[in-house]
Amino acid sequence: MPEPPPPTTVAPPSGGAIGRWLTLVAPLVFLAAGIARLAPQARLALHAEELRAASGIVTRSDVLEHGGRDYVTARVTLQYTVDGRTYVLQTSGRDGQSAPASSAEAFAIRHPVGARMAVFYLPDSPQISTLTR
Repeated sequence: MPEPPPPTTVAPPSGGAIGRWLTLVAPLVFLAAGIARLAPQARLALHAEELRAASGIVTRSDVLEHGGRDYVTARVTLQYTVDGRTYVLQTSGRDGQSAPASSAEAFAIRHPVGARMAVFYLPDSPQISTLTR
């Protein structure tokens, strides 16, 4: 009687293709997210001389703790109106004034709720705004 052929084994599919795909796609996703987040600031910087000013009112001003007092950021929200339409600017602690890194409290104090201050915006996109030119 002839000997039966040796059993054949099937190797499981390699995870290498998925790993390579993730290695290529993940950095692209993070890059796209970073560009989307920074695009408004870049437009503001590129068109600084075109910015227009509107009067804004601070509606929120506080300090957020991230994992305790070691890492805090200021959160200031302003409402402003352009051509009868209301917009909201949320900023996290930069107003063009130099200050120590731990000055989130100082930033919030300089922007008390109810205060009026200038908000600078792009004429063609008033929703893109900043506190400084």
